[in-house]
Order: sequence, then structure tokens, then C-alpha cells
Amino acid sequence: AKVDTVSPSVGLDLSGSNGTNGWFVSLTTVSAAGSDSTSGLSNILLSVNNGIWQSSATLNEGVYNVDVQAEDNAGNISNSSTTISVDTTTPMIDVSVNGTAGNNGWYSSSMQVSATSNDATSGVASLESSLDGGVYQAYTSPFSFADGYHTVQFKAVDRAGNETETS
Repeated sequence: AKVDTVSPSVGLDLSGSNGTNGWFVSLTTVSAAGSDSTSGLSNILLSVNNGIWQSSATLNEGVYNVDVQAEDNAGNISNSSTTISVDTTTPMIDVSVNGTAGNNGWYSSSMQVSATSNDATSGVASLESSLDGGVYQAYTSPFSFADGYHTVQFKAVDRAGNETETS
């Protein structure tokens, strides 16, 4: 007599670059995985966002619900579900300069520089600025500049860990 009353184990194998806060920052391949030590596996498949059942899938930018189902040779079935988040795009930075443009790249009035950042997938975690080559600090309000030569850089980081820095 052959007896198998235990459902198989079920899970996922993930292949991609880990970011922060549980996000992946590269294309991510998910493969159905599992085992059954008694009768062996007869079938193991996954479905992405309630799509077709398949053995593996490559996930691009977005947030996905992945269901996995394993069946052993005795007919026992196990199910698992997880959310996988992928953000491969760096955040955008929009820099705005206000002032009266003069000749040869100079401004003939005081000028003001401001920035905003957005990230459509994981959202912006931080926006920082560096004035005249200084260390980056949290950006909170526009900068005003008077006479002289000045530099300002902005750096945005999204919740997945992707980073953009202005030149």
C-alpha cells in the first residue's frame, strides 16, 4: 500500500537584483518551486495576476500578485500567494531656475533654483541638494543666489533604492 497524506511544499525561486524595502530593481524571473518527499511532485505552476498557469515568468516594472500551486503524485495540493514588486526606473528630477538671463550663461539678477521629484512605481523616498560642492542634505525649499559662481546638484532616491543625480 502506498500512502501520502502530506501536501507538498510550495514556493518561488526568484532571480533579480534586490533593492530596498522589498523591491527588486531589475527584471525579475520567478519560477515555481516545491517538493514532496513521499510520492513526489506531479505538477507545479505559477500564475501572475490571475493569468495563465506556467512554470516561470519574467516580471517587468510593476507590482504583481503571484500564485503558486503544487500537486503531488497522490493528488495532494498546496497553494501559496505572494506579492512581488519591481521598480527598474530611476526617479525623475525637475529643476526650475527663475531669474533674468544675461549674456554668456550669466544671470543679470538674483536667481532662484527649485526642484521636484517623482517616481511612478515605488514613489520618492528622498530628495536632497548639494550647494557649491557641499554634502547632500534634505531639500526643503528653493535656493536664492546673488553675485558669484554657484553650483547646485539634486539627488532623488525612490523607495526601491534607485537613484538619480543631476549634473
